[in-house]
Amino acid sequence: MLGTKPKRAASATPLTSIVRKDVAMKSISDTSPHALAEIVRLIVDRLYLDFNPPACPPELCDREVYNPDKEWDIDDLAFVAELLQGEELIPEFLGDAPDEA
Repeated sequence: MLGTKPKRAASATPLTSIVRKDVAMKSISDTSPHALAEIVRLIVDRLYLDFNPPACPPELCDREVYNPDKEWDIDDLAFVAELLQGEELIPEFLGDAPDEA
């Protein structure tokens, strides 16, 4: 029926019972400047380095060049997620957030 709110199943776990607040994910400030610079460099390379992009000038052909118009795909997103996971900069559970204290 239109305009009626669906009823919540009695067995559904309330969101507040699975949100933890006692332990936070690793703070970005706990990551060394060198590591952060390397993470950013790897992300920029993954997202913008391109081999022979369309309309590539002859002097830049047959090598990787930075292309601001490079298209991204799901593998690029997976690469970024894995990179952040390697530095423990991802949430471990629902409601997890960096501890910025």
